[in-house]
Amino acid sequence: MTIEIVTTICALIGAVVAGFGAATVESPARKRTLGLITALCSIVGIVAGFEAKYRGDQLTQARALLERRWPIIEAAKVVALEVEVLLADGFTKASDINSFLQDAVFTIDGVNITDASGEPETRIALSDVFSPANIPNAARLGVTRATVVTNRFGSEKTIQAFRKIGCIASGFIKQQALRSPGGTDPTICAITFDYPVTNPGLTLDDVLAAEIIRLVLRPENGVCMGPCEQVFISVRAVLGTGDGLFEDMVELSPLAYVEAPNRADNGRLVYQLSGATLARIVALDFKRSFGFRNQQSFALTRGFIFGLYQSLTTRKSEMRYSGLVWSTDAKPDKADLLEGVPEEDRSEVEIFAAPEWCGFGAESACWYRFALFSPVAAPREQVEHPGVFSKTQPVGKK
Repeated sequence: MTIEIVTTICALIGAVVAGFGAATVESPARKRTLGLITALCSIVGIVAGFEAKYRGDQLTQARALLERRWPIIEAAKVVALEVEVLLADGFTKASDINSFLQDAVFTIDGVNITDASGEPETRIALSDVFSPANIPNAARLGVTRATVVTNRFGSEKTIQAFRKIGCIASGFIKQQALRSPGGTDPTICAITFDYPVTNPGLTLDDVLAAEIIRLVLRPENGVCMGPCEQVFISVRAVLGTGDGLFEDMVELSPLAYVEAPNRADNGRLVYQLSGATLARIVALDFKRSFGFRNQQSFALTRGFIFGLYQSLTTRKSEMRYSGLVWSTDAKPDKADLLEGVPEEDRSEVEIFAAPEWCGFGAESACWYRFALFSPVAAPREQVEHPGVFSKTQPVGKK
């Protein structure tokens, strides 16, 4: 039972009780008071009932949209693979991540990632991708933002506990980390690489038709500060169905879906799923979460009141795209997000929540993406500027 239906029932009960009281009391003042309460409860009940119907209709349409969209996702071309290691509640040195991934291999049996005219390639050696020499080629790095409990004994200060650990990532953070002292081996909470797919005909259907999709790891844990309850190793298929800025992605790493390795292979852990099994899991995940838990897509299901408020508080403006910042915190501080873009783009910046990514197979770990835009000073009558973003958005800054 939704909150709208509960509100409707409670409001109508209140209206009936107040109306009965207004009909039985003799005091004119109490009659007016109870009459007002009856009218107010009736209005609240009618609006809440309308909200419940409106929300239900929109959710039904959303589910139908997903059913139609999933076949398009399945047939979409895989334009790249995004390979990532995320320590959602910890941090470590980049070299320790590389050590953790020594001998790690991701394999899609029978699927040629490279062009069919070249030597077939069905495996990705993660230790080569995450090598220290390759860090400057990373798509982005993540740095930790932690809330800690400290204690001081004389001149020594110690960390008693980690209350909250978050990760902020962007391409600009990578540049800053590489320029800082120790930049050749930065302390990070996430590192992401784009692995090129040169087979132009490769589709998600081809990948999910594989006999086995496998991830092999060494059992040793890397050195990590913080709770470090889980290290997420993600291999995502980036599809050619997005809008260019926020691509559709599908998690392929079996580690995201299986609770324990299938078997040990020469002292290594093997996580594997058949392509058919992975296809069913991914499809259910996509439909359950409306496109990887993209809550922004539920804007219309927030009801009539929200729609009315949004229509009254929107404006059209031209804005320049400043950057995309990824955060494991759903509501990060604005100051933290601004660290993800160059200093010259931080003035009067406006922040817009973008579709989040929750494809790790864990409800507790998500990437919340935020697009940062700066107002364009030139008037609208001038010529169009390349890279200008023009879209109707709610008034106000995040």
